[in-house]
Amino acid sequence: MIFQSPRPVPDIPVANIVRYIFDQAKQTVFGYNPDTPVIIDARSKEQISFTEVERLTYRLASGLQNRLGITKGAYVGVYANNDIYALPIFYSTALIGGVLVPTFPQVPADVLAYRMQVTPPKCIFTTEELLPIVREAMAISGHNIPESHI
Repeated sequence: MIFQSPRPVPDIPVANIVRYIFDQAKQTVFGYNPDTPVIIDARSKEQISFTEVERLTYRLASGLQNRLGITKGAYVGVYANNDIYALPIFYSTALIGGVLVPTFPQVPADVLAYRMQVTPPKCIFTTEELLPIVREAMAISGHNIPESHI
C-alpha cells in the first residue's frame, strides 16, 4: 500500500513551490541561456522563454493580489484551452496561494456552472470566444464574477 512505503520521507522544500521551481530551473540550461524557449505551441509555433514565463508569473501574481484582491485560498477559475500562457497563470495562482480550478472548454455551460457553485472563483481566465459560455454559466449558477475579474 502506498502509505506503507519503506522509502525515507523525501525532502520537501520549505520555499514557495513556484520560487523553488524557478530557482531549480536557473541551475539548468535556463540559468545559462534564460531566453531558451521553455514552451513551444506545436500548432501556432508560438513560443515563450523561461525569462518570459518568470516575468509574466510575477506580474500576473501581483495583479491578482493587488488589483483583484485574490488572497490565499481563493479560487481562480480557468475556462480555456491550454496555450503557452497557461503556465504563468498556473504559477501565479500558486505563488499567491490561490487554488486553481481549471475546466476544459469542451464542457457545456451547465457543467461550468456546477463548478462555479462548488468552487466559486473570485476571477476566471477565459478567451473572448468562450466568454458567452462563461456568462451563461454565471447565470445558471447564480455566481457573478465582476467583468473586471474575467
